[in-house]
Amino acid sequence: MLYSKSIVVPYDKISVLNAVSEIRTISIKNSDGSPTNNLVYNMREDNSCKWLFIAHASLDEYNRHDYRENTLSQNIRIYIDGEYTPKLYNTLDGNICEIAHTHQNGQTVIEYSLYTNDSLLFELDSKVRSVFLQKTDDTRKPDKTIRFMDKVSYQRTEPNVLLIDRAEYALNDEPFNQEEEILRLDNECRRKCGFPLKGESLAQPWVVKDTPVKNYLTLKMTVNSEIEILGAKLAIEDAETLQIQWNNETVSNIPDGWYVDKAIKTVPLPKINVGKNTLIVKIPFGQRTNTEWCYIIGDFNVRNEGTISTIIPATDKISFSSLTNQGMPFYGGNVIYKTEIETPDCSLKIHANYYRGALIKSPH
Repeated sequence: MLYSKSIVVPYDKISVLNAVSEIRTISIKNSDGSPTNNLVYNMREDNSCKWLFIAHASLDEYNRHDYRENTLSQNIRIYIDGEYTPKLYNTLDGNICEIAHTHQNGQTVIEYSLYTNDSLLFELDSKVRSVFLQKTDDTRKPDKTIRFMDKVSYQRTEPNVLLIDRAEYALNDEPFNQEEEILRLDNECRRKCGFPLKGESLAQPWVVKDTPVKNYLTLKMTVNSEIEILGAKLAIEDAETLQIQWNNETVSNIPDGWYVDKAIKTVPLPKINVGKNTLIVKIPFGQRTNTEWCYIIGDFNVRNEGTISTIIPATDKISFSSLTNQGMPFYGGNVIYKTEIETPDCSLKIHANYYRGALIKSPH
């Protein structure tokens, strides 16, 4: 009975879309007219206006095209049932601006260039007025392209870093055990002392009852270097509670600063020699102790080969590629690239293809 009164369509996507086209309020298509399959929207009405939110939604589509590396834009057309004056609310910088659009056959049409992790928030004002703005279509080809193929000068905004995450170790007066990863050897020593192991829902140190520390852990670490270095520092947690030796020379444990986290204090080191340097750290070892990696920071580069890292001379130029194989495998600070280009008076865009990182800032 109900079936005979229904509109019957074939069981396929296009047929269903065509059947509901007259009651559809939003349609989003690629610039070639094909329907998008990676976006979702939410429309809400608020007094005299409506709000339209569009976001990426298809994880399969994301992975299929490897959008983590693909920085090309997706040029879309948004068809909204009804005539409106749209405003774009930029959720990244807080700007609100009217956006180019047209009215066609009772619809509002917006063309926009959407990137991998973009989302769009539009206010749709029912008061229609003319807005003449340039479209945000990225399909127009540039008049000239400048490629940065050569190495350029650069500046690190903080010292470079050598990670030390392995050590020979001895609990109390036992002989040194063979080299092991520091977080693993911490668990081995906890097991010997009868302490809870890390990874077993271990409570944070500040909620563990403070009891006198009866054990100590000694770490012996090797630092390889191809150059002599003056002015380097050791960055390590709880520095003021440690006994530190560098190449058999006692090092003051009075901090002179911190690195990355205020809990990771820095202490000046004597000269780093060419060849193998030995760092010995004696740590009071209790249930509240966190045995963590430590770091050598200074003006140098680092070569990493598997588990072996070596301090090497700093370079004055780098290329636009991964920093990890350009002397900075453990560096987490900012890098300023310095170069010059010559252009006529023009509109300039900078593209950083296949970039993975937190943020890029360009001078303007």
